[in-house]
Amino acid sequence: MEAQVIRRIFQEYLDGRTLREIAHDLNKERVSPPRGRAWNASTINGNLERGAGILRNELYVGRLVWNEVRMVKDPDSGKHLSRPNPKSDWQVADEPHLAIVSPELFIAAQQCKEERSHTHPSHQRRPRRMLSGLLRCGSCG
Repeated sequence: MEAQVIRRIFQEYLDGRTLREIAHDLNKERVSPPRGRAWNASTINGNLERGAGILRNELYVGRLVWNEVRMVKDPDSGKHLSRPNPKSDWQVADEPHLAIVSPELFIAAQQCKEERSHTHPSHQRRPRRMLSGLLRCGSCG
């Protein structure tokens, strides 16, 4: 079941659906999220620096990566905080038996993410109102 959901997310993303649309449909169908109570765009997208998120997780293509973060203790609060390690410190092992998506699908999704990242956020989704973003203030711009 979970592997099918992962494959579905990759395919729908490549088919041009937005992260919010995918998350909305998964919630509507009551598909269990990996953590928390609901799917959202950041669950699917993740964090570029940490390689987190479904679309960025190399485990789904059979590449196990560890030592991505280190834990440091905040001297003021005493809480442990995770901090990303430089990519040169990451450890990587190929584990093809763990692959859920094909390398071609994974690479295509990464290329699609790269292409979409160059589009200004205001152009990535429709405005709520028909004339939103077309008018500018005459004094401050």
